[in-house]
Amino acid sequence: HKGLAFIEVYQNCPIFNDGTFSELTEKDTKEDNVVILEHGKPMVFGKNKEKGIKLEGFHPVIVDLNDPKNSIDDCLVHNEKDDSLIRGFILAHLTDSPDMPTPIGVFRQRIKPTYDEAMVEQIDQVTKKKGKGSLEKLLFTQNTWEVK
Repeated sequence: HKGLAFIEVYQNCPIFNDGTFSELTEKDTKEDNVVILEHGKPMVFGKNKEKGIKLEGFHPVIVDLNDPKNSIDDCLVHNEKDDSLIRGFILAHLTDSPDMPTPIGVFRQRIKPTYDEAMVEQIDQVTKKKGKGSLEKLLFTQNTWEVK
């Protein structure tokens, strides 16, 4: 399996928490409370995509895109391949503020080889450099010791 994911499932439980996620799932409230993260696209949300998220320092703020002082170019462009942990951290804590929308999508994606791929690559490199080893030769070398 390649990869690791942390997933939060917003599922209604009519017995214990009925309606807990309704603001994120109902047609009339969802668009104002959810920002869908798409790689390479500005973070905008709202029924008519009239709200955007921009950074002031490391603090996300909501801007009204209907206001002529603001532009979609001011909005934070989502980059799921950013090597920095900062963007992912900011997105993970976006809902700490009650005014902010809930981000949904891939926060951060790192493409790295799996452990076994890296191990095979390392073995191949050593074999090319030093040749194929011999277990018998290794076991019968001069440098031995006795455990008592």
